[in-house]
Amino acid sequence: MKKANKPAARCRVLLVEDHKPTRDVISRLLKNRNCNVVAAGTFAESLALAEKGKFDLLVSDIGLPDGDGYALMNRLRSRHGLRGIALTAFGTEDDIELGRQAGFEAYLVKPINSAVLERTLAELKI
Repeated sequence: MKKANKPAARCRVLLVEDHKPTRDVISRLLKNRNCNVVAAGTFAESLALAEKGKFDLLVSDIGLPDGDGYALMNRLRSRHGLRGIALTAFGTEDDIELGRQAGFEAYLVKPINSAVLERTLAELKI
């Protein structure tokens, strides 16, 4: 019996989240959408991964132990042309505006609802 081929991944996602349980849940949600996910827990780790691989999308927490997601998005967008979705526990208008200025196309407030993530990915055509 011939084994069915797995469909090609829709996109490669660099997921940056320092809280492992949250990282695991979001990774699973992205994989269920047929994304190839590479996960990092820190700013520095994500920069190293971005240099080694090609990604279509950054999904990043804003509050990281060694930096912030705004600076990360700005750097990866200018260097690698990445699009991004911000994740945070705070969702004030000022926070959202900072995210837009950094280059995030969407801003999701934790805890992340799977339907909201799915809708956001669809709106971004991912």
